Amino acid sequence: MDKKSVKSFKYNNIEAIRFLFAVIIVYFHILHSNIMDFTGGKQIYQTLADSNRFAGIIVECFFILSGFFLYYSYYKKPQMSVKEFAYGKVARLLPVFFFSELICVLMHKRSLGALIFNSLFLQCTGLSTEWKGINWYISPLFWVLIFYFVLIKCFNNDKRRLNIIIGLITYFSYVILLNNGGFAREMIFGFLSGAVLRALAGIGLGYLIAVCVESIKEMPSVKGFKPNKKQNALITVVISLVELACFIGLIIDFLYKKIAYENQFIVVILFSGLLLCMITRKGILSRICNNKFFGSFGKYAYSIYVMQQITFYLLQKTLWTNSDFVQNHAYRCIAVSILFSVLFGIATYYVIEKPCARLFKKLGKKLFPKKTVAE
Repeated sequence: MDKKSVKSFKYNNIEAIRFLFAVIIVYFHILHSNIMDFTGGKQIYQTLADSNRFAGIIVECFFILSGFFLYYSYYKKPQMSVKEFAYGKVARLLPVFFFSELICVLMHKRSLGALIFNSLFLQCTGLSTEWKGINWYISPLFWVLIFYFVLIKCFNNDKRRLNIIIGLITYFSYVILLNNGGFAREMIFGFLSGAVLRALAGIGLGYLIAVCVESIKEMPSVKGFKPNKKQNALITVVISLVELACFIGLIIDFLYKKIAYENQFIVVILFSGLLLCMITRKGILSRICNNKFFGSFGKYAYSIYVMQQITFYLLQKTLWTNSDFVQNHAYRCIAVSILFSVLFGIATYYVIEKPCARLFKKLGKKLFPKKTVAE
């Protein structure tokens, strides 16, 4: 693979989509259980909740993105050890996650034992009986990323076999999930964690998408292809249409259940198509989003996602106690709640995530002098 393409791998349009999906999943979690006890039974809230019942599947998109970037993370620094990679993931995931869990304990929403289990990334892995909660996906994400990284290291000299193994893991993970109730988190057959299967499937698929993209780039016919103006215009139109169709399909699925397809594997298909189009940067939507302003919001997505449960606890003590506002101004209430969650997440990024990232980076340079810690 071309090292230059790895080093320059930065797509602002993908970061913009990451931020948008983080906001949508905040909207989903507000309506599903968090605000319902404060609505006075107003039908509008139940209608909205029923309409966006599938929005929780956005997590599959996050898994796919993690696998996609895993490919480039490895080939950017192929000399990186498993210890260095694991350290990088702890530095990336733990600070905000631990901060969120600690606040839950202080607010008497979580036990000290749960704090210990979750801080060791054991929730939803089969080793902890706790599988509920918004931040369930972090533990499977952590362990499955390490698993795939080890797999890549072991089969680095036999990429064909590696891709076959990852392909089989991805396929059978999706098959087991879809034939046992869909994208669940509970244990399946008593020994398979649904959450871990989702991570194995999504991260594996994201990695394979990256493999395909780089394989196509290396094809002689693609490398030597220089489209003229008409061909370039045709390519732009086709990619724009596919890109827009995938994006609209996802938004409809997440926000309008009445016409959404019941088999939620459609999300995996549509997001994979959208991701492939975004990579080309040829589509109109890609070009609109592919600037530093929109891309800069992507860095807040993780803190927004992780801290949303804390914002809901705060809203339950403040805004949502105003029954007149909540019951008579549903749309305004939801909008203000989303805005508060986003701003709280952004503040957490600057207060916790960014300073801790710097601290871990300094410590990493001492522990790993070669400076190959994963970002």
